[in-house]
Amino acid sequence: MDALLGFQKETTKPSIFTFRRSDGSAIWTKLNRLPIEHDLAHYAVEKTLQFKQAFYGLLDQGFTPEAFELPRDKRSQALMPANLPVEAHQAEFIVGLLQTERISGENSDFVSTLKQALDAKEIPFPNRLTEDQLRKIRETYRELVYQWNTLKSGERLELPFNP
Repeated sequence: MDALLGFQKETTKPSIFTFRRSDGSAIWTKLNRLPIEHDLAHYAVEKTLQFKQAFYGLLDQGFTPEAFELPRDKRSQALMPANLPVEAHQAEFIVGLLQTERISGENSDFVSTLKQALDAKEIPFPNRLTEDQLRKIRETYRELVYQWNTLKSGERLELPFNP
């Protein structure tokens, strides 16, 4: 069974994120931390690049969003930055650049910038990221943000995820 992400939009209270894991168990949390666009960018990246060990893959393995938000001295060892899977780091860098692009409106030399940022942290470049895949990630991200922005209060955006 695929995992299923749910984003319920609310206008007078925090929006809700639900995650039904591939084993059938489920979690939920209020979305009062990062902007929803960050989570949608993660979906576009992880789905397109078929990442299994980034944020949503780790949620599917049993972690919770709140576990990632804890101060480092309170996190489990598995979620310490040095212990996170390579895909988790790669996804976070790609998501950060996508959000920077979206906010600035600039279409930078994404691949070159990503390579430099990853090299500085000694993280390998994701082999699956081609110009075609990057185009698909950008398109998916734009479409998801559009879908979210057109939802009315109480409506949901549901996205399947195959970890």
